[in-house]
Amino acid sequence: MTSHAHRLPRSVSPAGGEPPVYTTLWIGQRQSAAFRDAYEYCELSSAQMAHRVDFADAAARPASNVRWVVVARVDRSPLPQSLLQTAAKRYCDADWLTLEGPHCAGAMRRSVDRSLESVRSSTTCYLHQWHQHLPGWMADATRSPGSVQYLAPRSLGIIADQFHNAETLMDLACGAAVAAVWLPTAHSHRMRNFDLLWWDDSVAFATSSRDWSKRLGRDRPSAPGGRSRAANVWLTNNPCYLAASRAIAGGIDLVLTKPLRIETLLHTLEGVGSIISAAPSTSISPSRFAA
Repeated sequence: MTSHAHRLPRSVSPAGGEPPVYTTLWIGQRQSAAFRDAYEYCELSSAQMAHRVDFADAAARPASNVRWVVVARVDRSPLPQSLLQTAAKRYCDADWLTLEGPHCAGAMRRSVDRSLESVRSSTTCYLHQWHQHLPGWMADATRSPGSVQYLAPRSLGIIADQFHNAETLMDLACGAAVAAVWLPTAHSHRMRNFDLLWWDDSVAFATSSRDWSKRLGRDRPSAPGGRSRAANVWLTNNPCYLAASRAIAGGIDLVLTKPLRIETLLHTLEGVGSIISAAPSTSISPSRFAA
């Protein structure tokens, strides 16, 4: 992942006026199984959404009041530098995010980064990490109706096989004034009244949606007087489409891909609603997450 930022001014509304309505501009594929979920998240999280099939289309049909630009890069084919530079100049006050799809391994990013040096900020990440970047990246956009809105957690359970796998995460929670405890086994029936659970794949390995439901205790009624269910986050290494889809169908709210980003973990500790939910389904669609 690469990123750089510049201090360029944002457009602001006049004193006493209505805040401006910002646009998210998506350039590239949006209907393929790989990119569909990321696009739908942007669409739900944005007050206005504009789609352009490529940079030539973006040049021919400029969008207005653009604050976020998402580039869906399908493969390692070079991006059209002249058109990219034109777009960068036009949307220099926007935040740019380039999502590199499954066929972008080994792609040269340096030329892309140079073309985006004039924009406010630019970040590149692999597509399977979109759910770690987009919620925080678009934090001040209109919240998605599909996002879990919950109060800041007071208690965190970290399920990991060894203490050294949980210690750094516990220190992070301590810094956020959240009580944290290490749980070495995945027996959810031994857990009570946690607000948030981080499931490390050292214990919570990939499995079926039914097994996930049992693991999370969804097959048992809530205890009388107990709190509503905890938010569940799976910390795992590069999950494939099916593994992430089964986890979500079984009750996991968010799948975070290692190496973990501190900012994303802090978002879950702050209770800002960046945990993405999906209703359990009997049919598992590979479009729910991209590998």
